[in-house]
Amino acid sequence: MGKDKANMFLRALWSQIRINLGEGGWNYSPYKNGSKNLIHFGWLSAKMLKEPLDISIKYKQKGSITTLSIDSSELQQNKAIRQKVEESVQNAMSFNTLLNKTRVSFLIKALELPIGSYSGSNFRINPTKNGSLNIIELSVFGFDKVDISSEAQAILNKVLDILSVETQSVFFYANSDEQGEECRIAEIETDNTLWYGTDRPIVSDHFTISRKAKLLIDNVISGENEGSNKYLKACRLFHSAHKYSMLRYKSESLDLSERFRRLALPNEEVAAVLYMSALEVASDTNTEKPKKCEACGNPVYSISSRVLAYVQRFEAHDRIVKDFYKDRSIYLHTGGFFSDQSYAGTTVPQLDPSSESGCRNQLSMRNLMAVSDVVSFCLRQQLQDSTNG
Repeated sequence: MGKDKANMFLRALWSQIRINLGEGGWNYSPYKNGSKNLIHFGWLSAKMLKEPLDISIKYKQKGSITTLSIDSSELQQNKAIRQKVEESVQNAMSFNTLLNKTRVSFLIKALELPIGSYSGSNFRINPTKNGSLNIIELSVFGFDKVDISSEAQAILNKVLDILSVETQSVFFYANSDEQGEECRIAEIETDNTLWYGTDRPIVSDHFTISRKAKLLIDNVISGENEGSNKYLKACRLFHSAHKYSMLRYKSESLDLSERFRRLALPNEEVAAVLYMSALEVASDTNTEKPKKCEACGNPVYSISSRVLAYVQRFEAHDRIVKDFYKDRSIYLHTGGFFSDQSYAGTTVPQLDPSSESGCRNQLSMRNLMAVSDVVSFCLRQQLQDSTNG
């Protein structure tokens, strides 16, 4: 049983156990014993059980299942419980017949402007009369309420990452006490996919997205995104980085307190790491094994060259990437921060032989928004160049 089928079987199994033995929870302590080809999940409790089930699997290939082990002393002694577990396993083997398609709605919040109205085969996005909120409805396949909720949330996170790259903005879950009345506006797909920096796709105070983005969202929801996994990871890295950038540069317009904004300042280096990692992941399209060094036999990775070639492919500002890449390496490998955060209203010039300028940096001289412009632009162009759709 390969990875996709294995995970569908497991999701169906947990659902069947909830149905046959009642709701419960996990003492989830996963570990892998590679020498025995064994993965242990932990211990599963359920309403009808007096003691939890010890559950593990064995595999021949990574991500597959060859044997399933479910054990407890109660299971050995109680025939009725054992039959219910056996029934759960048997039912889960036919997981395709147990799937249900359910619409799940989420209320999300935009840090700047909401998304306009869009719909696809598996989703619907509409703004609300509360200007910062969107309602997103996803059509998700699952086995029960618990499974569908988990699956929908995993999908939504990817959708928000895609929207972040498309708009160079930030989106997150709305608070439980926030509400918004749904309203639909005319659907407008982004015409100019080559926009850059401040020239963002905004129509009537709503962000617009491209046709390719709509198709990718549909594919993510339907599970037809095997070839986009690295791209989606890059989007996640970008979205994470951009949250730091927005806190750093947009706090006043976002009505954030100075105290809260300053919490983000020490994380400028972290944002740079995330931006550069997004480029590394997005540019990694080579499935061949790297060449080995003739002298030592170790794999030779030309990651920085690959990243620069990726940026140059889209005619973006590679100098910015070179500078940030160097700073990122200094920070990660030597602890060299972008600044010492000592600025208190007046500059006090001093020497620092370890800095590029030879002077002490009281504030960071690097512009996170500049590198954000490059990374989001390259990711958007990569999506437009893709063959999907």
